[in-house]
Amino acid sequence: MSEGLPMTLDLSSPALWAKTALIGALLVVLFTHRKQQSAASRRAAHQAAIEAAMALAQSAGKGQAAVGGAGQPTAGKDTGGDRPALTVLFASQTGTSEGFATAVAVEARQQGFEPTVACVEDYVDEDIEQLYEEKLLVLIAATYGEGEPTDDALQFTKWLQSDEVEVGRLSDLRYAVFGLGDRSYEKFCEMGHVFHRRLGELGGVALLDAGEGDDSADIEADFASWKRQMWRALRVHAFGQEAGAALTYALDHDGDTYKFEFPAPYQPQFTATLAPASGDEPAPLRASLNPLIDGKPWVKATVKEIRELHTKRSPRSCMHVELDLAQAAKTSLLHTRYEAGDHVALLSENDPAHCAALCRRLRCEMSDTLKVVADVNSGNSVRKYILPTPCSVRKALTSFLDLARPPSQQLLLVLAEHATDETEKSRLLRLASLDGSEQYAQSVVAEQRNLLEVLQQYGSVDISLTRIVEHLPRLQPRFYSISSSPRAHKQEVHVTAALVEYEKPGQEKGRVYEGLATGWMRRLMQRKGGGQGHQLRAYLRKSPFKLPRASTQTMLPTPCILIGPGTGLAPFRGFLHERRAAGDSDQTTLYFGCRSEHEDYIYREELEEFVKDKTLSALHVAFSRDSQEKVYVQDLLRRDRAKIYRQIEQDKACIFVCGDAKHMAADVAAALHEIVETEGGLEKAQAAKYVADLKKAGRYLQDVW
Repeated sequence: MSEGLPMTLDLSSPALWAKTALIGALLVVLFTHRKQQSAASRRAAHQAAIEAAMALAQSAGKGQAAVGGAGQPTAGKDTGGDRPALTVLFASQTGTSEGFATAVAVEARQQGFEPTVACVEDYVDEDIEQLYEEKLLVLIAATYGEGEPTDDALQFTKWLQSDEVEVGRLSDLRYAVFGLGDRSYEKFCEMGHVFHRRLGELGGVALLDAGEGDDSADIEADFASWKRQMWRALRVHAFGQEAGAALTYALDHDGDTYKFEFPAPYQPQFTATLAPASGDEPAPLRASLNPLIDGKPWVKATVKEIRELHTKRSPRSCMHVELDLAQAAKTSLLHTRYEAGDHVALLSENDPAHCAALCRRLRCEMSDTLKVVADVNSGNSVRKYILPTPCSVRKALTSFLDLARPPSQQLLLVLAEHATDETEKSRLLRLASLDGSEQYAQSVVAEQRNLLEVLQQYGSVDISLTRIVEHLPRLQPRFYSISSSPRAHKQEVHVTAALVEYEKPGQEKGRVYEGLATGWMRRLMQRKGGGQGHQLRAYLRKSPFKLPRASTQTMLPTPCILIGPGTGLAPFRGFLHERRAAGDSDQTTLYFGCRSEHEDYIYREELEEFVKDKTLSALHVAFSRDSQEKVYVQDLLRRDRAKIYRQIEQDKACIFVCGDAKHMAADVAAALHEIVETEGGLEKAQAAKYVADLKKAGRYLQDVW
C-alpha cells in the first residue's frame, strides 16, 4: 500500500454523515456572501469551509472499511500536512463552473490533496502573480457567446494573454483544464482551450487533454467522465503509478449491486419545509440568494408590446417584443444603457399548466410556502445553486426552478428510494448507476424527459417537493441579440424571437417540447391586452458585435455587409435604426433569408423603408421555399461575388453574420472563402489567411447560436 495514498471512507456510514454535518451550512454561507466579501476573505471562507468539512469527514472515517474505487478497493494513509497543495479556479457565467469547481475541491481531500478554491476574479483581485508559485492547478472555465470569456474572467484572461507574464515562469506548474460550452457554437469551449494552451505556452505541463462539457447535450456526464481521468492523472503525478482511480459508492438491492459516482444513499444538504399560505408572498432571505444569478445587475422591464411577425399563412411563429425601461432608468440609469448589437438576458417563466400538474403529482398546493435552509445533517456533496426562499410553491416552480431539464442520475437515485414497486425501483437504480449511464443518456437525456414525465412513468414513486427541490437546477436567463437602437428607441429594448416548439424524440407520440422563453412570450401575447404591462427581470450585456467607426481617411461611415437569415436579422434591425438616426446612408448592404415571401418575411415594411430613405444601399432576400430550387443567403453571396469582393478589398467593408452557427454561418464562411479565392486569384491557403486576417482586424464579426 502506497504511503502517499489518501485514506478512503465508508460513505454509507451514518457516523460519517453525522460527523460531516457542517458541510452544507458552511457552503451555503460561502456561496451567499461571496460577492459581498473582499477577495481575501472570500478565499479564506472557501478554505475554511473545505478544511472544516473534510476534517470532520476524516475523523468520522477513521477505522471504517474502505470503499472500492474503479476496480479493486484502495486505501491509504492520511498524509496530513504533507498533502500536495491543489488550487482550483473557476470562471462562471451562471454558476455551473463554480459548482463543478467546488465539488472538485471538496473531493480533493479524500483523494489526498490540500485544496484551495477561488473565482478567477478573486484571484486577480488578491494577487494574480501568485500563479507563478502554484504547483498543481485545476481550472474550470465557461465560455460566453462566440468564444468570449465570462464576466468574471475578463481581467484574468487579459493578464494571462499579456506580455506581463514571462514565458517559462510556470515551469513548475502541472495543470488540468475543463471547458464548458455549447457545441452549436463555432468556438466550442473556446476559453477552456485558450487557458489550456496559454498555460502550456508559459511553461506549465498539462496532466491531460483539456476536457469539454457540452451544455447542449449532457454536461454533467461530460464533467463526470473528465473528472475520473483528472483524478487518476493527479494521483499518479502526486503519488505514483500505484494510485487508484476516484472512489465509487455501492448499493445493494434485490440481489444486485449498483455502483454510483456520488454517495448512495444520497443524504440531503438542505431541509425543505412546506406550510399553508399565511398572507402575501414572502420576501426571500438575502442569505438564500446565489450571487452568480441573483447578483446580476437586473432591472425591471415592462412589456410594451408583443406582436406576431409571421403572416397567418405561416405554420411557425416569430415574435417582436418591446420592453420599456423608463421606470428602471429612474433608479438605475447605468444598467439600462446599451448599444446596438448588445445582448439582453431575460428571466422568463415556466408554463403554469406544467407547474400545476407537477404540483398535483407531488401532492402540494401552489399557495403553500416553501422554505429551504441548510441541513445540519447534510453530507459532503456540493450544491450548485441556492433557491431564494421563503417563497410560495407557485413562485418556486414558475420563476426559480428549471422543470424542463432531464432529472440528473442523482435525482433518479432519490426517486428510486421512494419507489414502492420493486420493478420500478430496480429500473430507476439501474438508470442512476454507472453501468446504466448509457441507458440514462439515451432514454432520459436524448428523449428529453423532464421530471413530470419521469414521475408519470414511474407511478409508484411517492415523494414530496421538499425531498427533491435541491436537485432541481435554477432557471437560467435566456440571452437575445437586441433588435433596437438606443438612439431610435429611447429607454426601450426590442427582442426578435422565433418560437421553439417541436415533437420530442422517442416512441411515444405527442410529447412536445416548448422553448422556455419563447413559450412564455407566446402565452403573454395570447393574453387579453397582449401582455402589455407585464413586468419581468432583464439585464444588458456588452457584446463586441458593433458597428464600425467612421473611416479615418474619408470620415464617412464604414461600408457594411450584413448577412442574417431569420431571426439573425435582429441585431441588424438595430444597426439600421442606428445608422438612420445618425444620418448614415448608402453604406449598408443586407442579405436576408427566409422560407417564403408570403409567410416569414419579417420586418418587410421596415426594410423597404430603409431602402427608400437610402439607409440601405441594397437589400437582397433569399426565399428558400418559393421556387423549386432552394435559394439561401450564401447563394446570393456567390451570385454577387465580384461586387462583394470589391467592397471588401477596395471599400474596406466590414462583414457581419448573425444566425444559426451549425449550418448557416459555416455555409456563409465557405462562400466567402470561395469569393476571396476566385475573385482575388488566391490559392486555398492564401484565401483562408485572407479571411482569418479579416477576423483579426475586426472586419468579419459573427453573432451566432
